[in-house]
Amino acid sequence: MASCKACGGSGVIVLDEKKCTACKGTGKAKSINLSELSEKQLSQALGGSCPICEGTGVVRVTEKCRECDGYGEIKECKVCGSAFNGDGDTCEKCRREPSLYRLDDLCDANGLQVGEVYEGVVNGIVDFGAFVDLNKKLRGLIHISNLNFEVNAGDTVHVQLKNIKPNGNLELIPRKLKSYEIVEVTKDFPRCVSSNLSKHVGKTISA
Repeated sequence: MASCKACGGSGVIVLDEKKCTACKGTGKAKSINLSELSEKQLSQALGGSCPICEGTGVVRVTEKCRECDGYGEIKECKVCGSAFNGDGDTCEKCRREPSLYRLDDLCDANGLQVGEVYEGVVNGIVDFGAFVDLNKKLRGLIHISNLNFEVNAGDTVHVQLKNIKPNGNLELIPRKLKSYEIVEVTKDFPRCVSSNLSKHVGKTISA
């Protein structure tokens, strides 16, 4: 959890500052109906400060910070690690009933989305975790620190993509989904205009 940089942790963005009409910019308490004041404002008035501007002489025009939604802080989702604001420890995407993505063998890393849940097959177990194949091209690792139940080679598992490292390695975390919607993901070959087919005669075309 970190303080919101946009609003400095206040939860509001200052749009404008105007001279306080109650004290005419002096910051000193004037003749004010004490029955209309809050406990904090009453304490300020009795101390000689203007309760409307809190002794500053100016009244700020503000709006709720859009970056943190007025919370003043940015949280990190404990599941996918993404930044979010609001209640709880997980972002809205991880709280909702997830879709389970099943990749065909033509799909590559370009179509992966961090935070989404994929179906995979355990390829092998090593000292530091378990390798999981999402298809014939894509393999990721569930680190031993995230393995809270036993898996064996050949097991079908549900894994959430936590991160794609700069070297292309996939960081996975296991998920036990009780209810989900299966989404079949396929990759289409690019279409070729018939007039251009002659250019490819005798050549091997790779996807």
